[in-house]
Amino acid sequence: ELFETLARIEIDGVSTPANGHVYLELVENVHIQLFLGMVLYFIIAWMVAKSSIDRNMLSEKLRMDWIEQLKAGTAKNLHTDPPALRKFKRWRVHFQEQGVKEVLAWQESQPELFLKICRDMG
Repeated sequence: ELFETLARIEIDGVSTPANGHVYLELVENVHIQLFLGMVLYFIIAWMVAKSSIDRNMLSEKLRMDWIEQLKAGTAKNLHTDPPALRKFKRWRVHFQEQGVKEVLAWQESQPELFLKICRDMG
């Protein structure tokens, strides 16, 4: 048996299992740990993906609510907005007024960086 053969190998200064049965138990323990690690990884990946999808759906709903407010002429009544919509408006306006302007300013201040970003984005 493979594990019995492995048990006969001796390495100076290294403690190895005494027999094949101990090697088999060691391999089974490692296998279980790897399996549980993979299960945990997939659970975390699923949670991150679900959270991202939920966040995107909420953002799209808030955007549509804002568009409806703009059509109705009630978009400036922030005190009547739900907290999530107020937060969405604040971040959206900040991104459009600050973030986009900053990146577009790179076109003149750092043209090489701007071109690299444009190329990398496709």
